[in-house]
Amino acid sequence: MKYVYPAILIPLNEEHFKGYGVDFPDFNVAGTEGLDLYDALYMAEDYLNMILLDREENGKEIPEPTDLKKIKVDGDSFVTLIRANTEIYSAYIKELNEKSTENDKVNDDEEDYYISDWLSERLLKEAGIKK
Repeated sequence: MKYVYPAILIPLNEEHFKGYGVDFPDFNVAGTEGLDLYDALYMAEDYLNMILLDREENGKEIPEPTDLKKIKVDGDSFVTLIRANTEIYSAYIKELNEKSTENDKVNDDEEDYYISDWLSERLLKEAGIKK
């Protein structure tokens, strides 16, 4: 199926993370983020596809997208539309899974990965964990 949903992009200017957080007001989920605007939009599309595919496969309700005019944002945050195509995404995930089982090796890259304080707080809240 094809979808379009609004997303709120929140500029992040933290000590160890500068980029954008992404929140989907129509879904009660933690959100995602990107290192810059392009990365945030890419991550938002991937995340939205993941949310919607999960809902389709598990027979969960898929809400109507909120009207952009009804979404209020603070500061430098802004609203944009993100599209999803779960048929293409599902085929992509299937292909990735097939390739990963063929290779089945551990990635030993020594890169450090950080998530923003904004996303950390949202993930803890989603998991019901208090700091």
